Amino acid sequence: LVVFKIESVKLFDDMVNDINDSSVSTLMRAFIPGTASEEVRDGGEEEPRSEGNYTETKQEFDERGELVDVNEAQAQAGAPDQLPQQPLVKDKMPGRNDPCPCGSGKKFKNCHGKGIV
Repeated sequence: LVVFKIESVKLFDDMVNDINDSSVSTLMRAFIPGTASEEVRDGGEEEPRSEGNYTETKQEFDERGELVDVNEAQAQAGAPDQLPQQPLVKDKMPGRNDPCPCGSGKKFKNCHGKGIV
């Protein structure tokens, strides 16, 4: 019995080492897009970007199927600035003996709150 335990521990350790080796080799060979180049990491010179040349436009289709620039359409319509978003208010969870909010007439603990409460 002791021999089987020792052998199983050895096999388990071999399996863990194989998994570690394969996962590390896969990660080392993987290409991750968008990583910084060696020049940037070393502090080399980077070309200056002129962000002023680009404008962001959002385009959608109108009712007739024609492409419309949304930013221009809002400016023409005189749309007011967007109101600040209100935070979501989470409803208070009903008590165990309260009626279930689904409207079944059962107590919450016997209906939708069965696994929760």
